[in-house]
Formats: sequence, structure tokens, C-alpha cells
Amino acid sequence: MDDWQANVPNWLTRLGGLLRDIAGIVLVGMMGMTVYDIVARSLGFGSIEAVVELTTLGVVIVASFGLAIVTIQAGHILIDLFTRNNKPETNQFIDSVWLVVMGIFLLVIAYLAIIEGFTLHTENTTTEVLEWSLLSFYLPPVAGWFIGGFASLWIGIHVLVKGGKAATPRTPEL
Repeated sequence: MDDWQANVPNWLTRLGGLLRDIAGIVLVGMMGMTVYDIVARSLGFGSIEAVVELTTLGVVIVASFGLAIVTIQAGHILIDLFTRNNKPETNQFIDSVWLVVMGIFLLVIAYLAIIEGFTLHTENTTTEVLEWSLLSFYLPPVAGWFIGGFASLWIGIHVLVKGGKAATPRTPEL
């Protein structure tokens, strides 16, 4: 276990892992649906009518569900041009502050998105082909943003208050 993983409770890591797994299943489903649609059209069987709506929802799920685990596992990439010569403690402070900022940002976006989703739902706004409530396109990213924001806040505040190491992102070779 790395030092920074001690800052993350097991339940939050498991929840982030569950979202990652769901996103992986959705990604494989999108690929399969796209391949099937291309082959079916090529062979004259027609296409999946709602392929655009379903892949759009899939992209939203994959993108938003990955945020928490990427933050927890420090899977994001940081190009450290301006902080390369800082003391490690200074960089930990900067990283922690930015994790708190990111957490607040994601939680605000999640709140605004769920309010808009419920507003569109009460106005009976639906998708074109499947006629689903637009709330179905708002709930997955809200869940991903909320859990990602909570994970960012948890790690950032924990490191700021108790010390320790924040999740240090991988720095690519330059």
C-alpha cells in the first residue's frame, strides 16, 4: 500500500472500483453495439435506431464514472513544469489544495446538473428515439461527479488537516 492510499477509506476505494467496473462494462457494450450496427447495416439488416442515444449515454457514463478511481489511484497525469524544484511538502500542500478545489467544483457541477435534470424531467422533455426522460442522461454523470468530488475532497482535506501524502500523479517522461 502506498502512503497516499492510507488517506482513502476502503469503502471509498471499493465504490470507485465499482464505478470503474460499470464503466468498463458499458464501454465493452458500446463497442459491441457499434460493431453490430456497422455489420448489420453492411449486410442489409438495418441499423440500431437508438445507437446515437445509447452511445452518448455510454460516453457520459464512462467519462464520469472514471473520475473517482483515477483520483484515488493517482492515475491522472501531471506535467510538473512549475513545481519541479519545490520541496516535497510544498508540492503536497499545492496538490491537496487543488484536490479540494476539484472536489468543490465537481460537487457544484453535480448539484447544478441534477437540478437541471429534474427540471427537464418535470417538463416531460424526452430523447428523440427512445423517448426516455432526459433525467436518464443526467443521473450517471451526477453520480460520477459526486463520488469523484467526494473522493477529491476527502483526500485533499485529510492531507491538509492530518498531513501525509496526497496522491501524486504520474509524471510522463519529457
